[in-house]
Amino acid sequence: MTTLCAWPVRTVMFRPICAYCGKPESFYAHCDYRLAILACDDPEHRRLAERDAKSWLHKNGCVRPNDYKQDPLFQETDLLTMDVHVPRSDGSIDTEGWKIRNPSFVDHAL
Repeated sequence: MTTLCAWPVRTVMFRPICAYCGKPESFYAHCDYRLAILACDDPEHRRLAERDAKSWLHKNGCVRPNDYKQDPLFQETDLLTMDVHVPRSDGSIDTEGWKIRNPSFVDHAL
């Protein structure tokens, strides 16, 4: 069995096998809370898992917190700790209380 692309699996009560060849998994590419693409020891399968995870994140409009924290905009400013101005559907703008959150056990914030 060889797969060209993979979709994330729920990492609770799952079969721990590579999404590309079916061998036992030893690596996972995190997509969301308890959702990942599994891969074996093969470096190519690990690369494919990362590629497919990024594709899934893009399709779902998500960004990993570690990825956006690397952006110079976030490193050179206090944007991650300041209030963010959020436009509402009625045209008003909330100016307080909205922050870019870090993931946690109870709120994965992706």
